[in-house]
Amino acid sequence: RGVFHDQAFAMGQCAPYFYCGSSFAHEVKNHDGGSHMVTKQQLEEGLARFNQVGAMSAQSIRNGPEAWKHAFSIAAALLRGVYQHVPRVVRSVDFAEGTDCTPHYSKLPSGGKDILATLCVKLSQKEVYGEIATRSRIGAYLRLNEEVGFSILRPPTNLSESPLVVEVYGFDFTSLPEIVRLRQHLKQVLGPEYSRKSAVEWYEKYKDDFCPLKDSKLRRILASVFEVGMHTSMLLPEWAIGRALWGMLNITTRSYNRFEFWDEGRNGIRVTVRCPSLTDPDDVECLQNTRDLFELQSATAGDRRIGERFSTSAYNIGSMSFGRPLGHSGAKPAVIAKLFSAASKWGPGRSGWQSYDDTWECTDKKDHLGNVIEEQGRTIWITPGAGRIPSTPRQREDMISTEVDRADEAVPSKAKMWLL
Repeated sequence: RGVFHDQAFAMGQCAPYFYCGSSFAHEVKNHDGGSHMVTKQQLEEGLARFNQVGAMSAQSIRNGPEAWKHAFSIAAALLRGVYQHVPRVVRSVDFAEGTDCTPHYSKLPSGGKDILATLCVKLSQKEVYGEIATRSRIGAYLRLNEEVGFSILRPPTNLSESPLVVEVYGFDFTSLPEIVRLRQHLKQVLGPEYSRKSAVEWYEKYKDDFCPLKDSKLRRILASVFEVGMHTSMLLPEWAIGRALWGMLNITTRSYNRFEFWDEGRNGIRVTVRCPSLTDPDDVECLQNTRDLFELQSATAGDRRIGERFSTSAYNIGSMSFGRPLGHSGAKPAVIAKLFSAASKWGPGRSGWQSYDDTWECTDKKDHLGNVIEEQGRTIWITPGAGRIPSTPRQREDMISTEVDRADEAVPSKAKMWLL
């Protein structure tokens, strides 16, 4: 056994049976399932090798091992999640190191400069969607494209001055289609009077007609805070509904292409994200509105606590994009990894409007005192042809045979607007 094989077992990881560095070409064993699925072991082998290179590159840097642990957790959460929920769509796993990463250079914002290693996963579908649980309170879903890649850049010597970077391609944070439609409608009917104040007034008046609880994911996200009983509503200030709705209305699709992990001293390791510049005027306006709203929400310690308490995932998504530029902390990487991880339990509520929401039961398990005793992820993955997520994990198992047939079709399924 080689050095890397022994290190893998010492770290409790799958042993790597392939290595794509030019000096170890005889050990290369990438996995292409062709017309068959890649096995879980093969995916884990690729992740283990990717993890080893990243861990070794960061081991001599102050807090580098912790930063890399968080970086790897986010990449692994996405890839393992897809495999856990829709295994048949994973067609190949390709690890490369050094100059063997050259085919990926053109897809990365760095152009390949300082790339140490790349892990690329190819899917049988043009897109795979991840619905985020309603109680995470995020008006978006995750989208992986037909080819998804993560690349490790050579880390700096001081993470408080420059971040440890993982570049990515093929990963989008996508606004709900109904949000885009509602925003366009409000701009049309409100005209120059369109604002946070007028939008919330219109919403409160017409929400049952335009955003019925049975059909609207957006409505259920807002209802998870404002329509679950007097106790929660009494804890929130009057401006909360206006800010929440305005935040949802201004979510716009972003392509994440660079995760940055910083050492923020007493705040620990924090993560930020970079995206390509937006060109559509509506998207640019939405992004500025979102930034302004986050600046308002994070202006005082009290407001930040409200955001962290009632919308932990959403607040950290905002922190990942705007926190450091506005003089605050980046996002907590553990929260982001948990958000991106596959859910193990979900399903509709037993009564009320919650019974319309198939993700309502996707929460952490708590004891009778409200303490978390078991955490789980917040994302349920499906292919476009599936139309909607399975209502429960058991239904997901029943659907896998259908996914097998669909994944073997010559032409990928046409994307459906499954999140209304």
